[in-house]
Amino acid sequence: MSGEVHAGDFLMVGFSGTYLTRSLREFFEEIKPKGVILFKRNIENENQLKRLISDLREILGEPIIAIDEEGGDVSRIDFIVPTPSHMGLAATRDPSSAYRIARIIGRELKRLGINSDLAPVLDVNINPDNPIIGNRSFGEDPDEVALYGENYIKGLLESGVIATAKHFPGHGDTSTDSHYDLPIIPHNYERLVKVEIKPFQRAIRCGCPMIMVGHLYVPALDPEKIPASLSSRVINGFLRETLGFEGVVITDDLEMKAVSSQFEVRKAAVKALSSGADIVLICHTREYQEEAYEVIEEALKDPSFRKEALL
Repeated sequence: MSGEVHAGDFLMVGFSGTYLTRSLREFFEEIKPKGVILFKRNIENENQLKRLISDLREILGEPIIAIDEEGGDVSRIDFIVPTPSHMGLAATRDPSSAYRIARIIGRELKRLGINSDLAPVLDVNINPDNPIIGNRSFGEDPDEVALYGENYIKGLLESGVIATAKHFPGHGDTSTDSHYDLPIIPHNYERLVKVEIKPFQRAIRCGCPMIMVGHLYVPALDPEKIPASLSSRVINGFLRETLGFEGVVITDDLEMKAVSSQFEVRKAAVKALSSGADIVLICHTREYQEEAYEVIEEALKDPSFRKEALL
């Protein structure tokens, strides 16, 4: 991105409601976020959704319009073609099924005006006590997760929709939900690379344009007890330098307790961007979004803070 940047270039935000109130319009006109994330709360029917997206584009130009449309239980849109979960796709024993289903999802999203799917989930589902991943994963074999994930990414990209591999560096082997607490990935570096990281390496090689970093404490990558989403060692050091990822890094929602129980959301936003993230995700609370905008705008005045945005 050339030219002057502003705080909104680093923000993806969510909101309540199925249309833009005057207050919401003023909010979006003020902060001009780079992205907007949609949930079920924003969707009633096809005509309403298209109108909402059209209104957002009228204000924001060419924003990222994102959604979690993984298939299976994680589907935000009731009126598109229903698709299997990631685990259901892996159960076919046919990796091309992931490609075909992702193309269907991508075509449906693009038809509605949505240009980014926060999928696939590349977590290796090893821990049977995992409360949040389960059938959202392609399975417990890192090679199969990598293979199905690559096919899914290619299907989305060929449909013209941005794919987002998540939740780096891997949320599969945890018994804690990062919505409520900070999960720990206790394994040594060798095991981490062999299992958790393998699907993300393949995603990078096949050209996945965006990676979502999860709120996970990974001492093998950073001994400081902070979420990976706020860690320069994880993002700048490992994801960028070691793995060579040159695409867009987005955080998981900064309002999740794994982050917000330790950091004010506004401070977490600046810390994530200083650590190498390109976009911070704040899904719910306008007050937090406004505060993050203000502190990022202030940080941009500091010569030591980043001055560029990748999108």
